Amino acid sequence: MNLENYIKRDLDEIYVNLLFRKADMEAIQYFTPLLTSGQITFEKIKNNIKDSQEYKAFFYHAPLLDELTKTYGWNEPGQNPSKMAYFGKTYWMGVRTFKFPQDLWVYQELIFEMKPDFIIETGTYYGGSALFMAAMCDLVNHGTVITIDTKNREPPVHNRIKYLTGSSTDVRIFEQVKEIIKKPSQKVMVVLDSLHQMDHVFQEMEIFSKLVSKNSYMIVEDTIVNGNPVWPEHGPGPMEAIKKFLSTHEEFVVDTTREKFLLTLNRNGYLKKVREED
Repeated sequence: MNLENYIKRDLDEIYVNLLFRKADMEAIQYFTPLLTSGQITFEKIKNNIKDSQEYKAFFYHAPLLDELTKTYGWNEPGQNPSKMAYFGKTYWMGVRTFKFPQDLWVYQELIFEMKPDFIIETGTYYGGSALFMAAMCDLVNHGTVITIDTKNREPPVHNRIKYLTGSSTDVRIFEQVKEIIKKPSQKVMVVLDSLHQMDHVFQEMEIFSKLVSKNSYMIVEDTIVNGNPVWPEHGPGPMEAIKKFLSTHEEFVVDTTREKFLLTLNRNGYLKKVREED
């Protein structure tokens, strides 16, 4: 590997960690001669990026989000979700739904815009979010929700929902999902909301990203843990999984336009597939 390739590799790593994308060609062409001649350092580049409007756009609403999660009762790690202040008392059609209303609004926009044939959800829990998405599919008269969980908690019955019991990273579950979808040309959206540990989420992303259609979305939920900005003691979670995933998957980009309501549990988690995988 020559010097220019080493520089590109290191620039890509910086850009993914700070901006959730690889360095563009303009940045590579600008910084490479400066780095080669010693006129700038990688540390200086990091500081320049942190001063940029693009970087600030990712983080300027973090204090608001931190305050909201405290009020909403989402910032107490290890607590039984059903006992959280308001978060555990959010319902859709009588079924407990652990979502911010702002995110659910974005979900209905995506469902209306894309009219997916299938929505794959990991982490059914009580089934409230699956029921919500099925109801949105009813309104557009199209779509099926496939939802996966390790436990069957007697979730709501709906003719557009198919429940699978097992680990979302189990190859047998993935085969069942593919059998339901059948045709590779089907329009598919994915929502990942099961175990919020980096390795597990990354594995889910590697598995289910293959099924996401071009111009559709893979939504990674609850990216705000591990100090992003809540639960700093959580350990690497969804946000860190996204960074790792994007470092090798240029076919996905973070679509921050889906965070227009500012307060979201899925910061940097709305990943749009802009082209097919190489």
